Amino acid sequence: MNPNATEFMPGRRNGPDGGLEALPTSTADMELAKTPAGAAAAAVHASALPGAARRSLHNSPIIQPSRLNVKSASEIEAISKNSALNAAAAAYVPQRTLARVVLTQPSPLALAPSEDPAKDNIEMMLDDLWCLFYLPTTLGENIKEEDYNPTLVFRVDSIPTFWRVVNNVAAPSELQLSTLYLFRDGIDPKWEDPANRDGGIVKVKATAAQVDEAWELLLCRTIGDSWSPSVRETVNGVVLKVRERAYWLELWVTKNSSALQKDLAELWHPILGASFATTYLTHAMMQERSHAAAALAAEKQKRNRRRY
Repeated sequence: MNPNATEFMPGRRNGPDGGLEALPTSTADMELAKTPAGAAAAAVHASALPGAARRSLHNSPIIQPSRLNVKSASEIEAISKNSALNAAAAAYVPQRTLARVVLTQPSPLALAPSEDPAKDNIEMMLDDLWCLFYLPTTLGENIKEEDYNPTLVFRVDSIPTFWRVVNNVAAPSELQLSTLYLFRDGIDPKWEDPANRDGGIVKVKATAAQVDEAWELLLCRTIGDSWSPSVRETVNGVVLKVRERAYWLELWVTKNSSALQKDLAELWHPILGASFATTYLTHAMMQERSHAAAALAAEKQKRNRRRY
């Protein structure tokens, strides 16, 4: 990704007749949609779309260059704080430094405003809202449950917003030890969330030479909702884990299936080659392992105290 990019070219797979239903990109756009002019523009676009069911539309917007919208600092903070997920979390926006990403201050990379915001509002919306979370990791996987609290970074509801976030976050191979989560709005990246409880995780290991492209493809496939029909509704979120010896890409799903495995092979085999292999673990299994590891660590700590 070029962090200095000022435009992008979204793609579509099924020709110029596809599209996405209009959604507001911000609270300001929601107010615009209430006006007669905004309502008329949305109605014209909706009449041109094939089919009426919102969830049946899974194509990308029309292929054409579009300038990215720029949200003010106050608007960014409002979007983050008003998310259904962890609304009390501090509102963070990525900032790229020369070497590392620092998730503390608004990005200095200001992209040019769209020449036609109304057109972007209609054609560039996603089917679902997605929330990006960040968790710094200094102890590998040995993190206590009470300390596991990913911070809400940004709420992504349009393609311009998506690329604005992606272009301002360092590539996985440049990140420090950490975990990034991209989940549907309303679903916490935690085992205990009702939407996750009965599902599991599909894990794939990648090297530093593979992870950047593999993660970008996973993000685009997820944001574009371009999984197979039987897979779309099972994907709750995707995860990137940056660890000392490896990178892990995860899908949190409500169930595993042959269709999901086929989609992943199609997505990643060209990049990972012979090293491509998936592992599926239910959240119940992960919890059991976590509790067992915590009990073992507590017992070890107790024995060490007795020695001294």
